[in-house]
Amino acid sequence: MNVLNKFSDYQLSDALRKAIAELGFETPTPVQDAAIPTLTGQSCDFIGLAQTGTGKTAAFGIPLLENIDVDQKITQGLILAPTRELIQQTENNLIQLGKYMKGLKVFAVYGGTSISNQIKYFRENNPHILLATPGRLLDLLNRHVVNISTIRCLVLDEADEMLNMGFKEDLDIIFKTLTVPHATWLFSATFPDEIRRITKEFMHQPVEFKVAEEDKVNVDIEHQFLIVKRDNKKELLRKILDNNDDKRGIVFCRTKIATQELADELSEKLYPVAPIHGDMSQSQRDAVMKKFKNYQVNFLIATDVAARGIDVKELNLIIHFDMPDDISYYTHRSGRTGRAGHKGLSLMFVAQSRKNMIRILEKKLNIRITMASIPSDLEIAKMRLSRWAMNLAQTKEMDNLHEDLFSSVYFHFKNLNKEEQIEKLVTDKIRTFNMHEAALRKSFREEIVSNPVPSFKESKKLGKSEKKFNKNEWMSYFINVGVMDGVGKRDLLTFIAEQGGIDPKLVQNVSISRTNSTFDVHVSCLKNMTNRFKGLKMGSRKLRVNRNQN
Repeated sequence: MNVLNKFSDYQLSDALRKAIAELGFETPTPVQDAAIPTLTGQSCDFIGLAQTGTGKTAAFGIPLLENIDVDQKITQGLILAPTRELIQQTENNLIQLGKYMKGLKVFAVYGGTSISNQIKYFRENNPHILLATPGRLLDLLNRHVVNISTIRCLVLDEADEMLNMGFKEDLDIIFKTLTVPHATWLFSATFPDEIRRITKEFMHQPVEFKVAEEDKVNVDIEHQFLIVKRDNKKELLRKILDNNDDKRGIVFCRTKIATQELADELSEKLYPVAPIHGDMSQSQRDAVMKKFKNYQVNFLIATDVAARGIDVKELNLIIHFDMPDDISYYTHRSGRTGRAGHKGLSLMFVAQSRKNMIRILEKKLNIRITMASIPSDLEIAKMRLSRWAMNLAQTKEMDNLHEDLFSSVYFHFKNLNKEEQIEKLVTDKIRTFNMHEAALRKSFREEIVSNPVPSFKESKKLGKSEKKFNKNEWMSYFINVGVMDGVGKRDLLTFIAEQGGIDPKLVQNVSISRTNSTFDVHVSCLKNMTNRFKGLKMGSRKLRVNRNQN
């Protein structure tokens, strides 16, 4: 098959060309290039085996719209899909593509909404294209509300998922109800036996297209994994969300109950997340999606089924909190990110007992899945502070800031020097983090990479700790750790005593500034004092402890 380089090469109406150009479509995906020229202007059955994110909606939507005669006030196209979200998304896409087709009517029906409103619509209208979930369509057919005897084209979107959700009998009834000649276009990520049965029983010599192996997984997606235990999964997830608080994505769970519980726990800790699953009402799901698209929510906690049809641009991160049940689910999930030329990350939580799944995925999908690294709380705080500071520095001043507003703030800052102002801003910002300050302090000690720390009980001078010392018996030291590292006086004192192998009572006068600190150590503990801190690192930065010359 010759690959067409541009959408403009297709033989389409001016109305469709104009809409396609406005949407920014230029180069078709493989499934689009297979379907559009094949299905436009002719009636034939078609099987498209392609994953989420390969452009399936436009692949069937463009030829379906091109084949519609808007002057005929009858229903000519029927699209069946497994979930409300997918139906809604497809409806929106068709409306955008057909915006210049005067008189075009597109209507969607699905469960979870008032059927009486849908009945009222059909009494007054015949949509050119009807989109439906199988269950709601059957309900309307049984009430003799919908007429599908004029259908010229039936589209099955995500056919394998409809079967997985138990719509087999519903689909069989719908197929048998469609007695008039029509084309059937079936799109599916997988090709199980039940799909084969449908193609043999209800389709006639279909043209088949399968996305090539190298096209299955988006090359713009990086794949990583973490080996986790049941009791630390949620803690790791919180770390990942903390470290990616500037990103948007989806966290996948296996069950509806687990989805709701995880979302509730994260929401209680003020994470900007929201659940989406099958037990929610349509109004609840719509409210969640509105918040997500308006950036009020950064991450959706979702089941695989509920996530079908979610099409939000520029998702950066997909987290498989629960491992997918099969390879197709992994591809469906991961395909939510790395779209339109943007980079994405797919991160999978893996139980030790299922570690072999990593190699299976690598082999089947021809991808490389690498071990992810989890930053410490301190590293996370530093990255978040850096992003916050950069955004703050780039904030444009208001042109007409009221003088009284400025003065009311300036009064409190005017006697502080620049360093003091920054310290106060940083301290205040740290308190807004979901991470508790105690976690940052604990992380400060965990961050230091060193040789085993001797106990202060090993110090030969320990006995002198109970004595009273005068000023001349103390020596001042400098260390390149400060407020910006998220450490307090008590944390620093404890670290110095532990690393130096001395009694905490022999460390005093700890003073912390923005990037460094000073402290006094009793002269009885000076031997090898600086040597015990040599080779230590905080992240990538070498730790320095020297005598204070000031």
